[in-house]
Amino acid sequence: MEYIDKEIIVNLGKEMSIFLHKYSFALSKQDISKYSFRYTYRNKDMYILLKGSFLPYDYPPYLNIIAGKGEDVFPECDIKSAPLWMIIRYLTNSHYAKEYDLNLISKSDFFEKIKSDMKCYLQSFLNGDFEMIEKARKWYANELDLDNIGDK
Repeated sequence: MEYIDKEIIVNLGKEMSIFLHKYSFALSKQDISKYSFRYTYRNKDMYILLKGSFLPYDYPPYLNIIAGKGEDVFPECDIKSAPLWMIIRYLTNSHYAKEYDLNLISKSDFFEKIKSDMKCYLQSFLNGDFEMIEKARKWYANELDLDNIGDK
C-alpha cells in the first residue's frame, strides 16, 4: 500500500473502541495522517496505544499495539510500556511474534486476530494488572543482555 486508506484505519479505531470499552478503556487521542496513525485508549492511568505506519522505509507497513501506564509520550512511554509482540514472546517463549502487517488489514480475520491476541495475552493488563508488563520488559532486557552490552 502506498498510503493509508483512511476508511480502513477509521474502521480499525471503531473496532478497537468497541472491544476496549468492555474493559473500561476509552479513546482519548487519535491522529491519522497520510502515512501513519495513532489511537490512544485510556483507563485511568493505563493505556493501549495502537500506532501504525505506511512510510516506505517502514516496510512492511505495520500496526504496533502497546500496553502501558502513565504518559504515552517519550520518555515515560519507553520505561512503562511493552508492545504486544514482546508480551507474546515473554508468555510463549517464542521469538516469532512481531508487529501486525498492515498489508493484511483487508483480510476478513485481521480485526479478529488482533482482538483474540489482546484477549489472550493482555487479559490481566486489560483487567487492571500492570505486573505482567513489567515482567515482560525485564525478560526482554535479559534476552538482549542489555546489562552487559558494553562488555562485549
